Amino acid sequence: VALGYSKSSSVFDNKIAAKGYRVLEKISKLTKKDIEKIVNTYKDISEIQELTDEDLAAIKISKFKIKALRAGINRLKFTIEMQR
Repeated sequence: VALGYSKSSSVFDNKIAAKGYRVLEKISKLTKKDIEKIVNTYKDISEIQELTDEDLAAIKISKFKIKALRAGINRLKFTIEMQR
């Protein structure tokens, strides 16, 4: 059993979505506890990008950290666009 998959399933047949750990770790204001709360509550990075401030406040993320999260995600989007 590798990476939580049973022997009967092929790892190559399963679609894997980025949860957002690496992206969120680049945002210096977020603690590991904050990152865990976000990733465990929402399914992937695309869903995290679409969250409202109220959604994040509901899982006890401070307004200061929400602002840092928004700025960090926007900065990373800009960087990706510039690389294309």
